[in-house]
Amino acid sequence: MDEELQRTVISVVGMGGLGKTTLVANTFNKQVVKQHFDCCAWITVSQQYVVTDLFKSIVKDINDKAKVKFDVVDSMSYRDLVGELVDLLEPKRYFIVIDDVWSTNLWQDISLALPANKNGSRILLTTRKEDVASFEFGVVKHIFPLKHLPFDESMVRFSRKAFVGKGGKYPPYLESSAAKLFVKCQGLPLAIVALGF
Repeated sequence: MDEELQRTVISVVGMGGLGKTTLVANTFNKQVVKQHFDCCAWITVSQQYVVTDLFKSIVKDINDKAKVKFDVVDSMSYRDLVGELVDLLEPKRYFIVIDDVWSTNLWQDISLALPANKNGSRILLTTRKEDVASFEFGVVKHIFPLKHLPFDESMVRFSRKAFVGKGGKYPPYLESSAAKLFVKCQGLPLAIVALGF
């Protein structure tokens, strides 16, 4: 939310289980973030996607300020959706999350509908793929790589989840077993939290 007025793409990159979507959702859902932007939308892409479905999802997410009804959106063509999105987004400072991007082709498919206005708009995407994160989006871009948790931090997180009733402290007799499990988790927060349940 800095003062950069050009549309900016921020890529959060790392292997599955590092918490990319959790981190981005935490940011997306903050009230201070929502107040900073005129409209916000979240789309999940995955390996297979249909561009018109992504566009419809964005229009529906920002529909509270739009004048388009959902049933009208569902019947819109690709061309109509691009026009609608450009009309809706061009005058606004928008924030769009594009979660789980697998290919640079996605940007070529959707960038036409996301105006490169100078209102401080932001696009935040998550990806496992380095080539997607480092792609030349033709706009200001930042790459935010997520790293594995160190062993000590993994143990602390696990203990907080698994031993809530004991103040986050695990019994000493479990230390060697826990250490073996942490090694298998490879510092992935999602695996550590799942193990803690």
